[in-house]
Amino acid sequence: MCEYIQMKRILFIVISAVVLASCGNNPQKDIEKNAYGYLDAMGNYRIDDARPYASTPTCERTLDVLQKYILPKTDTNYIISNTPATIDILAVELLSDTTAVVSYSKTTPLQVQSGKLDMVKEGARWCAEVIIALPPIMTMDSTQMENNLSARLDSLKGKPLRAVSAEEIKKINNK
Repeated sequence: MCEYIQMKRILFIVISAVVLASCGNNPQKDIEKNAYGYLDAMGNYRIDDARPYASTPTCERTLDVLQKYILPKTDTNYIISNTPATIDILAVELLSDTTAVVSYSKTTPLQVQSGKLDMVKEGARWCAEVIIALPPIMTMDSTQMENNLSARLDSLKGKPLRAVSAEEIKKINNK
């Protein structure tokens, strides 16, 4: 009888271990959830809401630039007419333990788009990785900008400068 109880305990432990292992962290679901959070926030122009789902470089190089320079210059009427956006996650492709690609579809009142979103594992969480290439001037700190401007001004020394008429400016702008 004692062996029977011992056998039941061992069987219970094995079954419990199998159940717990099958309930473990599923990277596909984490990737899909975080990709959706990022895409939904970005598709609806809520940049701050996208930050928890974005990698550190994405926050620093993409979201900061969008928030500081691009979104303030975007026509508010366009934003209003292009929301709400609905996001459908079509597929998640796990490329490695730390990288994945998410295929998605975004539908707004103005258009339907499909695309792919790179995801990277940052620590224990999956993050959207979208790095935009910045013009060199946007990556300079104030000292670098001063030095750059100073060098440009130095290159003009000794060269004659002339005033430009309003008419000439119009011609330049119309080209």
